[in-house]
Amino acid sequence: MDNFLPDGKGIDLIRHTISTNYTGRIIFITADNHMDTISDALRMGVFDYLIKPVHYQRLQHTLERFTRYRSSLRSSEQANQTHVDALFNIQAKEQTAEPNSGLRGIDENTFNRVRQIFADPQAVHTADTLAQILGSSKTTARRYLEQGVKNNFLEAEISYGKVGRPERLYRGKV
Repeated sequence: MDNFLPDGKGIDLIRHTISTNYTGRIIFITADNHMDTISDALRMGVFDYLIKPVHYQRLQHTLERFTRYRSSLRSSEQANQTHVDALFNIQAKEQTAEPNSGLRGIDENTFNRVRQIFADPQAVHTADTLAQILGSSKTTARRYLEQGVKNNFLEAEISYGKVGRPERLYRGKV
């Protein structure tokens, strides 16, 4: 479910759905990265919360976890503590690493900041302009920009000026 629906908010729809005794589970896939929405989703029992753009591997992992979770719920009428622990681990603790975690020189918080900067569809930056915004070196900014291209949420094009080297311009993918 997305939080940004044509006639309201997904989180409000979940609230209403829960009040009608709906027993299904919900996976949020949305561009909404506000902590109050995420917190509400957690309180309402959302199975997972994926922020767009979603990487295929991350979505696949969520669906596999959900399948294991549903199978585990159906496995018996009574549970022991090991079974309960497994259910909660499938649901909450068994998280996939973000696609950029573990990559040398890529900080998750900074990478998320870059995503936010390019959330504006009009945003166009070079390594130099992004470096100024981030307060980093041009080399560091370029590393984050290229990671954004690899993760398929940014696209790059070359701008040939009248004098000097061509510049790479980066913009968010629509």
